[in-house]
Parts: sequence; C-alpha cells; structure tokens
Amino acid sequence: MTRALPSPVDNTASNGAPPQDKPAKIIAAIGALQADSFGASGAPNVKVLEKVLGFQITARERDRAWKVLEAVNAAPEANLSLTLIVTDSGLADLTQAEFDAALALRPKGEAS
Repeated sequence: MTRALPSPVDNTASNGAPPQDKPAKIIAAIGALQADSFGASGAPNVKVLEKVLGFQITARERDRAWKVLEAVNAAPEANLSLTLIVTDSGLADLTQAEFDAALALRPKGEAS
C-alpha cells in the first residue's frame, strides 16, 4: 500500500480558499522545488508552484516571492532584519510572515 507524501506547505484555509498568508506560502513552496522547476530567467515556474501549493497564483505573486527570497539571501548576515530588507529592497509592504518564510530558506551561516 502506498500513501501520498504530505505537501510541504499547508495550502488552504478550512473553507478551501487560499490561505491569508498566501505570499509566505508561495515563498515556502519555492523552497520545495527541484532545480528543473525554474525557468531560463532563474525564477520558479508558476505552474509547478501551483501544483505544490494546490491553488492558483499569478506571475506577479511569484515574482514578489522571488524578489523577497533574493533580497533576504543577498543581505549580509550581520544585523539581518525585516527593517534592513525593507530598506534595501524597496519592499515597503513586506510582512513579517514573508520575511520569516524567506529567512527559513536562507542557507545557514552564509553571508552573500
């Protein structure tokens, strides 16, 4: 008997709608992708992300998640904070949930 592997992300609210923290879920899902899930530009494939997430996203939502990940990964380890990322990236509306999701995917102990 085989069983399906659990999704790396809790995809939906109890009513089946996309979760309120959708941007953070998209960031977390990027961390679950294989190397062949990224396009020529280096950004993750929207359709592959949708399969992982279990709900539809736009290219704009994917692009934002990718920008947050890149900003967190490019920031120096010293004094890494939400405020630093907002200041350096221009993502004035960056949420704590997005920052935390991106930080969880950042390689440990590596400064860019």
